[in-house]
Amino acid sequence: MTEVNDRLVRKVIEIAERKFGPAPVRWCWIGMGSEGRKEQVFTTDQDNGIIYANPASEDQHAAAMHYFAAFAAFVNSSLEMCGFERCPANVMAENPKWHQPLRTWEKYFQTWINEPTIDSVVRSLICLTQTRVWRPVVDRGTPQAYNPTSG
Repeated sequence: MTEVNDRLVRKVIEIAERKFGPAPVRWCWIGMGSEGRKEQVFTTDQDNGIIYANPASEDQHAAAMHYFAAFAAFVNSSLEMCGFERCPANVMAENPKWHQPLRTWEKYFQTWINEPTIDSVVRSLICLTQTRVWRPVVDRGTPQAYNPTSG
């Protein structure tokens, strides 16, 4: 079932890319929770996020935040129209906490691991079981403008 859902998510993301144009940085869409574990069933909620390359400047960071806020809102709303319920805990890419540069995601994981609270255990269970649904994983090199033809 997860493979069918992943294909639907990828199709919605393709539509969003045509609507919003190329992103200002390289990025990937991740599925977390049951999607990341490949355990989805017929009815499932959305647990997703966007990891993008560390911006080279404040202007690029602002452009990325603006782009991914609109992009993710469109994708999450479209997925809801396709029958994917919204996450009750708001672990969705449209939430600014879940569309962040790689360095922020690294800080999230470090905090969850080094400061084990109930919240960090829950976040870890959701986010450490993730899978890349769309686009290459961002590299640790110098961020470059994303080119949709280079994949």
